[in-house]
Amino acid sequence: MNVKLSIREDFPILAREVHPGVPLVYLDSTATAQKPLQVLQAMQEYYERSNGNIHRGVHTLAEEATALYENARQKIADFIHASDASEIIYTRNTTESINLVAYTWGRKFLNPGDLVILTEMEHHSNLVAWQILAQEKNLRLEFIPVNDEYLLDLDEYRNLLAQQPKLVAFTHMSNVLGTIKRPKRSSKWRMPPVQSPWWMARNPCRTSPWMCRIWTPTSWRSRRTRCAVPPELACCMAKSIC
Repeated sequence: MNVKLSIREDFPILAREVHPGVPLVYLDSTATAQKPLQVLQAMQEYYERSNGNIHRGVHTLAEEATALYENARQKIADFIHASDASEIIYTRNTTESINLVAYTWGRKFLNPGDLVILTEMEHHSNLVAWQILAQEKNLRLEFIPVNDEYLLDLDEYRNLLAQQPKLVAFTHMSNVLGTIKRPKRSSKWRMPPVQSPWWMARNPCRTSPWMCRIWTPTSWRSRRTRCAVPPELACCMAKSIC
C-alpha cells in the first residue's frame, strides 16, 4: 500500500481539484491544519450528542462533555509520555502557549538586566513575545547565530550560557530549515521552553528525558512551573494550576 496516498485519503478536503485535473496540494499546515475524516466525525458526533459546558454542570451533557474533554487530555499525556495528565494545558495554538509563558512566568520571574537567549532560526511566535517582554522589563535579549551549514553555532551558545541566562527558548525543529535541536543535551539551560509543533507531527515524543520545563506543541508544562501561571489567565486552560 502507498502510505502517502492512504494518509491523503483521510483528508476529504484533499479530494478537491483546484483546477480541472489538478488536485489540491496544501502546504500551510502551520497556519491552519486540515482535519482528517476521523477528527471531523468525532467533532460532528460531539456536537450532535454531547455538546455542553465542561466543569460547570451536573446534567448529562455537561458530564459527558467533561469526560470527553479530560479523556482527550489523558490521551495527549500518554502520546507525549507526560508523567501526569494535569501537565497538559489546552491553548488555541503555539503562539498563545508562548505568550502565556512570557506574560505569566516571564513577568513574575524575569527582572531588569536578566539575559534571555533565543536563536536566529526562531519562528515569529517564539520571537515577538520575548521582544515585547524585553522592552517592558528591560531584559537583555541575545541570539544564538546560525552557521553556514544552517546549524546553531554551539561555541557562541556556550559563550552566552557562561553569562548565566535566566531563560533559553528555542524551536525543536525549524519550520524553514528543518534543523533539529536536542533538548536532552541541554541540561544546563535554565527553564527552556521548547517550541515543537513541526516536530510532534513527525517524530516520537517523550517529554520526560527532555531538559525543558515547558514544551509547546501546543502546550505542556512540567509540574515545577505549574504555580507560575496565575489562575485568572489559565483557569480556562487547565483543570488545576497549583
